[in-house]
Amino acid sequence: MEETRKPVTPLGDFNCQSFPLIDGNIYEITDEELEKLGKHELKWSTEEYEAEEDVFEETEVDGEIVKTKIGTKTITKTRPILIENDPTEENTRNLAVQRIAELKKYLSDTDYIVTKIAECETEEEKAELKTEYQAKLVLRKQWRKDINELQEYLNEENRVD
Repeated sequence: MEETRKPVTPLGDFNCQSFPLIDGNIYEITDEELEKLGKHELKWSTEEYEAEEDVFEETEVDGEIVKTKIGTKTITKTRPILIENDPTEENTRNLAVQRIAELKKYLSDTDYIVTKIAECETEEEKAELKTEYQAKLVLRKQWRKDINELQEYLNEENRVD
């Protein structure tokens, strides 16, 4: 049985030529290969990306369910990324600062959702928008939590006891 490959975006100075290239800088890799890489010069993290997903409509024809493609929708997915494994304190600090900036950008890019909900005139409208944007609202909550944890780490690092 062939092991499932997943999309991986390598970051940093290393060669991933041994893995099948999907698109641009995205390669396909198995969990086992990822595990082996992670034990050596690389470690993995995750990043979000936008992807198109087919939308189907199911109808019953002669007692059988038939799926018909009716379009596509853009969804947010998460994929593993490979980064250079440099566990020095300075690199760890730089990665934390970089991640905070990324997360703040994600929050800024999705502020329109919170504004739309806040400007609703009825509770029903708010509930509909919260349902529509539920996935993004959950991500925003996680991003804020991650930012707080990273900032706490950076503050503790600078503390002199």
